Amino acid sequence: MFGWLKKRLIRRMLGLTDAAQMVVASALLNHYSHDSSIPADHRAARAAAGANYLFGKDTDVGHASQFDLSKLQAEVTRWLQANEAFKKLVVQSLRVLNTARYATAGAGPVIGEAVLSTFGRDYPDAPDPQTFEASVHGTLQHLPTKDRESIRSWMRRTGR
Repeated sequence: MFGWLKKRLIRRMLGLTDAAQMVVASALLNHYSHDSSIPADHRAARAAAGANYLFGKDTDVGHASQFDLSKLQAEVTRWLQANEAFKKLVVQSLRVLNTARYATAGAGPVIGEAVLSTFGRDYPDAPDPQTFEASVHGTLQHLPTKDRESIRSWMRRTGR
């Protein structure tokens, strides 16, 4: 019985990290939409590449060919530094991802090590299911209404 509950909790927490990444990608897209130096057709891809980096995901081949990734990572890191709510959400999400990996597969490389080493000390408390979910929903409030509603709708549809 406890194994089933543990797996269910891990799935729930991983679903919330997916939602958190969508929140951050949406915030980055909103940030890039105000930058006229970035071509309009590159903004969404740039936001996705930035969110992938912040959440320790593998680089998309298309993004790698489209952008100077080290420059993009530095840019996204500066954006995160200036946005406290999103910084906390990213750090807590990375902690959830690492905890879930450890619980399911044992030790492995640290997901998002560069981001955690830069910002992790700012948030020393480990996330628990209730505070993490509240953080995801609270950070949604920083998005424009249409983005907020779109992500909430996706969360309802997917059970996140």
